[in-house]
Amino acid sequence: MDKAWFEATAAIRAGESAIGPPDTLNQAFRPGCTPRAERLRPEADRRQGQYGELIAAGRDSVQLYRQGDVNAAHAFPEPS
Repeated sequence: MDKAWFEATAAIRAGESAIGPPDTLNQAFRPGCTPRAERLRPEADRRQGQYGELIAAGRDSVQLYRQGDVNAAHAFPEPS
């Protein structure tokens, strides 16, 4: 799993330079996106070793969301 995770990250980074056509929208997007992405990379790299924990947290979040949705639905009357 580690190998696949790191290979996927490398593929994403390799493809970033080809995001979008060289049009007005992309020219406006890139200057704001690129520096922010660079600032986030060290933290993202650090987190890669924790992907198992992140997956578990995501699954827990889904379960909590679903339970909250069920609980909230009780406030609505059944259709007649």
